Order: sequence, then C-alpha cells, then structure tokens
Amino acid sequence: MRSYSGLLFCFILAQSCIAGTINVPGDSSTIQGGIDGAIFGDTVLVASGTYFETIQMKDSVVILGAGADSTVIDGGGDPVVVTSASGQIEGFTIRNGDYGISYDGTSSPFVSRNIIKDCYYGVRGYIPYQEGPITPYIRNNLIISTLSCIWLDEQAFANGGFNGKIENNTLLAADGAQYNRAIVYRMHQSLPIIDNNIITGSKVGIEFVYNSLFEERKALISCNDVWGNNIDYFIAEDEDTIEMTGIQGNISANPLFCGAASGDYTIQTGSQCAPANNDCNILIGAFDVSCSPLCGDANSSGGIDIDDVVFVINYIFGGGPAPDPYESGDANCSGAIDIDDVVYLINYIFGGGSAPCDPDGNGVPDC
Repeated sequence: MRSYSGLLFCFILAQSCIAGTINVPGDSSTIQGGIDGAIFGDTVLVASGTYFETIQMKDSVVILGAGADSTVIDGGGDPVVVTSASGQIEGFTIRNGDYGISYDGTSSPFVSRNIIKDCYYGVRGYIPYQEGPITPYIRNNLIISTLSCIWLDEQAFANGGFNGKIENNTLLAADGAQYNRAIVYRMHQSLPIIDNNIITGSKVGIEFVYNSLFEERKALISCNDVWGNNIDYFIAEDEDTIEMTGIQGNISANPLFCGAASGDYTIQTGSQCAPANNDCNILIGAFDVSCSPLCGDANSSGGIDIDDVVFVINYIFGGGPAPDPYESGDANCSGAIDIDDVVYLINYIFGGGSAPCDPDGNGVPDC
C-alpha cells in the first residue's frame, strides 16, 4: 500500500501526482515489488537488511536505502544488479554481479552515497546507435573491488554522449586485476564533468580510449586526487601517458584514509583531500574528514603493525617514501625518524611496550 507523506504535487509535462512512500519490507517484501507499485514522484524506502534480488529502476522514482553500511542489494552473480532509469538510487551496498549499475542511452540516473563492490563493472553506461545524449549524476559513491569502477561507452553513431557528472567519489579498482581501471572513456562525443574524486589503487586511473575531443574533456577534469595508480592518465589510442597533476587543481597525493584496511575511507585532518589543504578549497572524495593521524601508522593504513616497521626501515635505509604526515613515523616523539622508532614499534607490537607517542606509558600522547 502506498502511504502519502504530505500533499507534494508534481507537475511534469502537464501530468500531476501526489508523491507517496512505499516501505520495504512493510508494504512490499522485495525492492522490485516496491518499485513496481510506485508512480511518478514516489519514494521506495528500504529498511536495513540484505535483499537477494536484481532490480529495474523506474523513471522519476527515488529508491532510498537506510544507509550503505546496513542495506545491501546482492545480485547473486546475475549479470546486472541494478538496471537504471532516470530515477535516483541512494544509500545501498550493491554487490555480486557483472554490473553493479548499468544504464543505457535513454536513462540519466542519479547514483549517490552507495558502496558498489565485488562486480566486474561498478557503473557501466552504454549509449547505442541513435540514442543519447544523457546526463547521469554519479556522486559520493565508494566503488571498490571491481575490475573497472566507471566505464563510459558510446557508439560512434549515437545521437549524443554522456554529458553528466562524476563527482566526489572514491574509486579503487580490484587489487591485482590485470585490466583494472578506475574511469574509462570509451567515447566519441561525450563530455562528462569529472571533479573532486579520489582515484587510487588501479592499473590506470583515467583512461581515454580515443583522443577525440581530448582538449575539451581535459578541461572538464578538475580537483581530483589521482594517486597510487600504475599509470594515472593514459590515452590508449596513442599508447601514451599524459600528465594532469597540477592542472585545474588536480593533485597526486596520498589521500590518508583513516582506516582503509578496515573499510574506513574517511580522511585524516592532514589529507590534501580536506578542503583546508587543497587549492580548490573543496572536499575531494566520497567521505568527510573524521580522524587525526595515528602516531606510529607510518604507512597510513589505519592501524599499527609490522608493515609500519618495514615502512620506516625502508625510509631510513632503503630510500623509500617518508611517512605522510612525517610525524606518524616518529613513534618515540624524538622529533626525528630513526632506528629508535623501529625498536620502539617492535617493542610495542611484540613486547607489550608503550603505545607510539606515549613513551612514559601513562596512556596520554606526549606528541
């Protein structure tokens, strides 16, 4: 049963409706059942839980989960978990399919605040012959453990391309995959805006398959942190890398996640992705600032373990990168990073010694 949440009238193309709410599982046991019962302007509210189904969105219907940390759509290995339309999907973990979200040349979805993972493609759009243009909005999503996070594809004879936005996402393709890419432009006419994203951990950060409209596309890529990829920017047609770091506010810096090892992709206060620390004065990535650097976490993994010892040794003796921020490697608060910090960390990890930055052992950080 549709329940009405006030007299909100929608007037589009001389059609009117009263926007209502359908609750899942209260009004429908499945998300698709809720969508099927929705009309223009409705919201399908999905409670926390795991829903083993695939769904077909509907134009001008909002599908709202209770939060990506608690509301899961599991495709069970089917080809497409979510087939999009020109509606909105927000607040889900979407997983376990060839495509997390798939759209075509007639749909302009609003995809926001989701976690998309364990799929071949995170978001995949394809504009076939005589379809398009479209204006999808892909914003504030974490796309991880996919072969390609966002793949934009278009036939040469489409009526138009992808002219929407990819904004404030955190993109990490599957670790170790042979062909992992964060964003792939396989397009001829498309001119998407790509800004304020963290793109890291991929073979290629942003790949242009063709060099057509390259200067126009380049002008729309701004204020991204593209770091820690084998290649940050690549034109496949020319088999050549390009450099965009320092252009239009794009940076290449460790985003300093608070705890990537535990799935926490919020950022530290010292991150260049924080608004106060970059020239764009804007948040970069899907998640806000929520932690200060962890003393002793030299490799910025979000925890303290033997990998931090190895990181510091490599910095001191092997010419490896310095801890970022530098103070995170100064475990004994001496003001410098040296072999004493290695001994201090080993004693803490294996010998029950005092925590980093607490050399007197009173539980209060001294630096």
